[in-house]
Amino acid sequence: MAANISREAGELRAALADCRGDRVAEPKITAALLAHLLVSTRELLQNLLIDTVRRPRLLMAVADPDGDPPARGA
Repeated sequence: MAANISREAGELRAALADCRGDRVAEPKITAALLAHLLVSTRELLQNLLIDTVRRPRLLMAVADPDGDPPARGA
């Protein structure tokens, strides 16, 4: 994912370099680049959070031999 984002940003930077000085195209390409970076950053951060979040541990209730549930605080 990061490689694709880097490639796409590189393409936008190249397009921006090609239109430097164009009063119409330059602001549009700049806006597209900034929007792309904002969306990409959000996606990367979201994936990072998903990948690094602590998973909840499964709590197993152990019943007493007579079948009663464990007492509170046990």
